[in-house]
Amino acid sequence: MRHIRVPMENAETALREARKRRITMEGYSVFNDGNYVYIPVGDSDVADFPVVDVEGRRNRRPETPQRTSGSFDVIGEIAIIKARDLDKAHRIASAIMARKGSIKSVYMDTGISGEYRLRNLVLVSGPEMRSTIHRENGVVLKVDLEKVYFSPRLATERLLLSGRVKDGERILDMFCGVGPFAITIARKRSAEIMAVDKNPSAIELLEENIRMNRLKGHITAAACDALSYAGKLSGMDRIIMNLPESSGEFLGAAIGAARKGGVINYYENLEVGNLGKRMREIMDLGLEIKAKREVHSLSRSERMYSLELIVS
Repeated sequence: MRHIRVPMENAETALREARKRRITMEGYSVFNDGNYVYIPVGDSDVADFPVVDVEGRRNRRPETPQRTSGSFDVIGEIAIIKARDLDKAHRIASAIMARKGSIKSVYMDTGISGEYRLRNLVLVSGPEMRSTIHRENGVVLKVDLEKVYFSPRLATERLLLSGRVKDGERILDMFCGVGPFAITIARKRSAEIMAVDKNPSAIELLEENIRMNRLKGHITAAACDALSYAGKLSGMDRIIMNLPESSGEFLGAAIGAARKGGVINYYENLEVGNLGKRMREIMDLGLEIKAKREVHSLSRSERMYSLELIVS
């Protein structure tokens, strides 16, 4: 089947023009191979487009905007969706833009990669903009998705945790990012918070966010490795470990930095059937599990879990 083939960066313009001319092939999906986007056009006249002959991909089922627009993340004026192909992404984006007037740009998330766990984003609709102001729980956060990772899905978790903190606590936020945990806590409590991240861009944004919010507590920001930073501390009342893909690698350092009776708020992504085994391993380290909860689902079999641990 004949397809228009264009580089990923030119896909939005080409798809818009193809739809305007009504030359796209109904019943078949737009798809990409990582470098090029393929737009099915059948026997239509596309003389001014580069055309290749490749196997078409039939739509598996019709999708309506009302149904496809339900799963997306909103970060300030940006919406982020996950879709298998650009055609589906455009349908979801159209529904989002129609329903949410505050959204300026929609991106398709194709995965996370690199040392700083950055999202690989493909612009689907709107202007190219990665920097935005995000609001949650009464705080404002500047986020630049080109430089840092941020998830709005933990807003409820951040609010719940801030409610458990007491005035006067000394807290280490080991993987602070742009500071959503630290800022939310410091807004409500007179706590002393040391916020650490090895991504210097995250710390730059955190320092901006400290200035943008009226805080009761005090935050010290440090761009460095959490393992070495924690190794220099002791007697901390609370340690926040929000690096769910690999928090376990840092648990020993967190235990060493905490006081006896101190709290570790620990997050980890686990297969559902592995939670019990992981909890036993944690207790073998001399930690008491005071509370546990499922934060959200990652897939049919994987969840993010929150464990509140007490250092004995």
